[in-house]
Amino acid sequence: MKAYLTLIKLLIFDRTNIRFALGVWLGLSFSIAVILSTLGLMDGFEKTLRDALRKSHGDIYVYGRTGFFTFGEEDVQAAKNRGVDLISRYIQSEAFLIHNGVSKGVSVRGVELESFQKLTTLDIKIDEGAVAIGKVLADQLNIKIGDVIVLALAKGNRDISSLPLMTRFKVSSLVNHGHYQKDLRFLYMNKGELAKILKVKDLVNVVTFKIKRNGQKDIDKSIKETRFFLDDYFGSDFRIIPYW
Repeated sequence: MKAYLTLIKLLIFDRTNIRFALGVWLGLSFSIAVILSTLGLMDGFEKTLRDALRKSHGDIYVYGRTGFFTFGEEDVQAAKNRGVDLISRYIQSEAFLIHNGVSKGVSVRGVELESFQKLTTLDIKIDEGAVAIGKVLADQLNIKIGDVIVLALAKGNRDISSLPLMTRFKVSSLVNHGHYQKDLRFLYMNKGELAKILKVKDLVNVVTFKIKRNGQKDIDKSIKETRFFLDDYFGSDFRIIPYW
């Protein structure tokens, strides 16, 4: 019995063992703290990223695999009957932005400003003959509101092989998407002006939707359900993509 008590004292009360146990406890505590902090940061990053994507795209967006298409009132009504709240049609194209001898490839969106702002909540101001550009792009090229930039755009929907049309635009606002790549790449202009340049009349190549909330907590479930309907409605010639 005495030997047993002596062994317990050596194991529990020996200074070396106490220091070792304390070191193990502190090490485990630090490891758990790092793991929990990492999980929290990743959750926060994911939420911020998803919010930024929704802010710039809406809940669901549709584009034609073969190019431009018509999206009329019949299509609008069909979508609204299946839980869609807001709809915005726009034209998306590629171009080169040129300023002070430096060029940058950009994604140009010709938008119907009122509907697009309501759907995305982006703060965009576009005057006649003007454009809005991402804040990061403006910083990189040292562009300020009121500066004049040049856009090099193809002259038509399929006229890519011909010389581009060089058009001057004034910068009317800077856009903050909350997403670095979008702030670096996106440029906005009036849909009618871009349609005239591309010679596509009333056609569009992207339609974006916002789903009705109605107090729902699991909005992503509603988005998935509406996506399945739109997938059936539009058919295989279109891609239906949720914001994430």
